[in-house]
Formats: sequence, structure tokens, C-alpha cells
Amino acid sequence: MTKKQRRLRVRLIHDHLALQGRRSIGVVHGGRETCMYRGPDGMMCAVGALITDNNYGPHLEGLTVTSGGRPHVKDAIRNSTRMKFSAADWYALARAQLFHDTRGRWSEGFDSAGFMNCMVQAYRGWGISL
Repeated sequence: MTKKQRRLRVRLIHDHLALQGRRSIGVVHGGRETCMYRGPDGMMCAVGALITDNNYGPHLEGLTVTSGGRPHVKDAIRNSTRMKFSAADWYALARAQLFHDTRGRWSEGFDSAGFMNCMVQAYRGWGISL
């Protein structure tokens, strides 16, 4: 993946989250709230924004980019974007997913600067600049 492709993908996720302005939440097993690739209200999570509708399925819910032994999410992303992903790219997507799923400041809206810093730091750890 080229530097330009990385920047475009990070910008796509950023812009999606900024426009959406809130997390993609659904209620699952035992009434517990959880982040979802596709929420019941049409919301999408950070990684869900990269997955096209024809590559999405409910079987993805509950899995992460780093779910060991289960390539379903990675396959859905690869098939949707038709891009090759390096270990650094998967790591950055996992960080984007964690940012979306656990960042406690969503009540104040999307933390644009925090997200971009998260992505810059994720790639910097692999010696890649954005």
C-alpha cells in the first residue's frame, strides 16, 4: 500500500467518524451494549466504514481486526477495498477500532485530533510517516 493510499484510508475513516459524530452501538447478549460494524440505526464503526454492504454480514459482529484464527473481518476489508495490507496497516486499523470502541469522550463528540494522533503514532511505531 502506498503512502497516498494510507493517507486516503485514514482520511476516509476520520471523515466518516466526524460526520457520524457518535459510535455505532447495538445491544447484544444479555442486554449489554457493544460497538458494531453495522449498528441497528445505520451507524458504522471505524473499521465498518471500510466494509461494503455486500461484504458485511452479522457473523462479523463480535470479531475484531485482530481476532486470532478468524480472518473474517480482514477478508471483508480486503474484499471491500481491494488493497493489500501490511502488518503495519492491520495494526493501525486495530488501533482505529480500539479508539472507536473505547474512547470515552464520545459524549463530547468525535475527537478528531485524538484520532489523527492515534493513527500517526500507530504508523510511527512501524517507522512509517503519514
